[in-house]
Amino acid sequence: MKKIIAYICICLASLTAARAQSAAVGGQETLPVDSAVLIGRLPNGITYYIRHNGDQPRRAGFYLIRNAGSLLETDEQNGLAHFLEHMAFQGTKHFPGKGIISGLEKHGVAFGSNINAYTSHNETVYQLTDVPTQSESLLDTCLLILHDWSYYLSLEEKEIDAERKVIVEEWRTRRTSTVRMQEKTNQVLYQGSRYADRDVIGTLDVIQHFAPQALRDFYHRWYRTDLEAIAIVGDFDARRMEEKVKKLFTAIPAVKNPEPRPFFSIPDNDTPRYVLATDNEAARSSLGLSIRMNDTPACERNRVAYLRESLIISFFNSMMRTRIAELARRPDTPFRHAEIAYGDLVRGYCAYNVNVSPRPGQEAAAWEAAMTENERVKRYGFTPEELERAKKDMLTALENGRRKGKANSRYAQEIQAHFLEGRPLLSPSDYYRWVKRLVADITVEEVSVRAKKWNSPKNRTLLVVGSAKEKHLSHEDMAGIMERVEHSSQIRPYAVNTPSGVQRKLLDDAELQGGQIVKVRSLERFGAVEWTLQNGARVVFRHSASNKILVSSYSNGGTSVYEDIDLLPAAENAATMVSSFGVGDFTPDELRTLLTGKRVGCKVNITPWDEAIGGSSVAEDFETLMQLIYLRFEKPRFDEALFATLMQRNYAALQQYAGQPQTVMKDSLQQILHNYSSRFPAFNKAYLDKITLERLKYVYSDRIKDASDFVFFIMGNLKEENARQMVEKYIGSLRSEHRKEKRTLHRELPAKGKVVKNVRLNWETPKATVVTNFSTKLKNTPYHNICQSLLRGILQLRYTENIREKEGGTYGININATSSRLPESRYSFTMIFDCAPEREAHLKSLVHAETERLAEEAPGQDEFAKVVANLRKNDEQSRNSDAYWMAVLAAYYTEGIDITAPENFDRILERLTPADIHKFAKKMFKESYVIDLTFQSK
Repeated sequence: MKKIIAYICICLASLTAARAQSAAVGGQETLPVDSAVLIGRLPNGITYYIRHNGDQPRRAGFYLIRNAGSLLETDEQNGLAHFLEHMAFQGTKHFPGKGIISGLEKHGVAFGSNINAYTSHNETVYQLTDVPTQSESLLDTCLLILHDWSYYLSLEEKEIDAERKVIVEEWRTRRTSTVRMQEKTNQVLYQGSRYADRDVIGTLDVIQHFAPQALRDFYHRWYRTDLEAIAIVGDFDARRMEEKVKKLFTAIPAVKNPEPRPFFSIPDNDTPRYVLATDNEAARSSLGLSIRMNDTPACERNRVAYLRESLIISFFNSMMRTRIAELARRPDTPFRHAEIAYGDLVRGYCAYNVNVSPRPGQEAAAWEAAMTENERVKRYGFTPEELERAKKDMLTALENGRRKGKANSRYAQEIQAHFLEGRPLLSPSDYYRWVKRLVADITVEEVSVRAKKWNSPKNRTLLVVGSAKEKHLSHEDMAGIMERVEHSSQIRPYAVNTPSGVQRKLLDDAELQGGQIVKVRSLERFGAVEWTLQNGARVVFRHSASNKILVSSYSNGGTSVYEDIDLLPAAENAATMVSSFGVGDFTPDELRTLLTGKRVGCKVNITPWDEAIGGSSVAEDFETLMQLIYLRFEKPRFDEALFATLMQRNYAALQQYAGQPQTVMKDSLQQILHNYSSRFPAFNKAYLDKITLERLKYVYSDRIKDASDFVFFIMGNLKEENARQMVEKYIGSLRSEHRKEKRTLHRELPAKGKVVKNVRLNWETPKATVVTNFSTKLKNTPYHNICQSLLRGILQLRYTENIREKEGGTYGININATSSRLPESRYSFTMIFDCAPEREAHLKSLVHAETERLAEEAPGQDEFAKVVANLRKNDEQSRNSDAYWMAVLAAYYTEGIDITAPENFDRILERLTPADIHKFAKKMFKESYVIDLTFQSK
């Protein structure tokens, strides 16, 4: 009770201060709540939020939001909140056993992707997403599930004991070096508070030995009606849904005399604390300063002042990111990454953070560089030019967001923040109106003063994490550097990077010759048109309602054209590295400055089989995107200094990661899965030595040229005539050589038969990672693609049921199903999971048992129907996106297949039977090459 009273006092004090500070700018005005959201509170205390959303047609999301998490546990209950999350799927009043999962899967609503939950320190959220709304009974079922989650979990002893094993395996999978080091830092960062003692998943001792009644008691003590909200968002009648909610949920009993839900405070520290957290498996080190401060109380977050302050924070963080990014690109910068930002810490608290990831052996220099930037902004603040750029970027994003639809999940996140933390719940139109109004009045002085305010001497913690094999800065080292920087007379104001080059346009029209469209072909089946230009380039245009314009392309060849394997390292990195050098006459910083306020990006890619260039933009910036594409072709930039910096970083990374378990796993997988092919070289010093600027220039210039060999795809809300003009102006100006390359087929295939390997690794947490790969030569067809998708779904159902649930052997098995046409047509399945070392052989045998079983007999009609329903649902959803149609066009041009045609999807699904899946499984698993890998603790 004392904590609650203290928090109320803080709230009242902050209210008074905020009123005084913001009265001049009307900050006490209340923000309007989204009128499209139906909000109510039932007599038992349940709050509900219901919103119609037509932006996701025929889909809805159902959420149960609990204001209860792991902080409410005693030491003897450490892990029970997370355990309850799992038990919500292990039986309820109306859905015994796995009834929730089994029932929803019949409608294509899949466990994991659509049926899920999470637990954190302060809340637990259950969710059913992408639920089809065409069936009224399905919507009623989802409401009944939320109803049962609220109060009627079965919590049977048998199911509790079975779930213990699963959670132990989840603990094992998540027990990484990052988690272990975070435990150590949390002990100091949150010293004296419950946050220091709770990591959500809990301790093995509690997980394995708590009494079932303890879980039931915890459930009914904290998981109650006055601490929960229901959120339902989707394409349905909101008023009708509200009536259903009232009728169904009002009868849930409220807890009598509920104890107050405490606010968990963190004690102040007047002197800085220091923590060093190291781990044998850590590769990179990181140094940080965290300055904790009280967040705006929930009672003040519905004010205009709160929204205005959030915009000021956003500007501060954005401008600091830009400064740090410019610094990081310099060859002499001693850090890889750095961040200076203000943001959320835990409920009720925010933090001003300075973090830096140094290059090997440069911790002191990196810390000094980061603290110098912190001191620079503290002394001198920002410039008007910086704020103007940041405002321009924000307003551009605001305009773009205004035109886009909003997913159900986005609305649900905003509702959750409103219920749990009192954050604003604005309609999209109100948000647009308020942000536009407030941004105009924010001054550079207001943003700059935040650095002095946030650099408080109180509640400071210095944090160092990294490898146990290296020496790190001590408390005295870090404090000494900070003091030296604070009193340095060498720090000058930030100089805005505005070189003379950026006064020019990105591209001078005089350079463009242009080229007319000489042939037009209608692609009625796709609602598209193909244009052939004078230079031989082909462009496919499809209009859509999306303001986001997508451009992609392809040209046959890729790295396959190179017989000289010494060129491959450069070829694999040419697109990424050369793109980072800028373009034309513009350095990366100059280019960023020139593109301020534009929503545009352009990317080059070189794969083993083709090269591609494309990007995205909003409609207003489409011409800029076309200019960038032209420049990536005709005026790539090769920068010796930036190349030297990148290679220096690569060698440093190699040094740090060499011998680390994750590095060994990655290298081993690549080598073994590709049968030790010389065309898939390991990442080592020899690999890096083969990357030279001359080779990068040769490969890039050889791959990204010759428009006649490219097919471009353009999609978005553009008028066809406008798109045509831009295509003729820019793509029509590209040079052509009419070389029409083909891919060179290198027969680098998996090893025949069965390969079994066991690799020992120095993992601190005992575990085994099992990788099983099946690869079969099989003709690539739509029929086989659908069979593969269904077979993957059936295997996922069986592995979840038999290996996760019955055996409690693993937290989950990831199944990756792929097909390829080159160098020959093949299908493959890869299964990966973590488990206890002593159970590796047995669980691996169960993986093979299911593949053998499916090769011997057809799957059951029930499981077959579930995976078909999921495939149909996902296909229907995907057809609403431009990305889907871009993939459709690419498949038609590269493979000659129209995947939208009824004979390539609908008719196949209509005729498929479990027997067909059995036949496919027999081909897949009886005639396959098999690789069994186990990475195991020494």
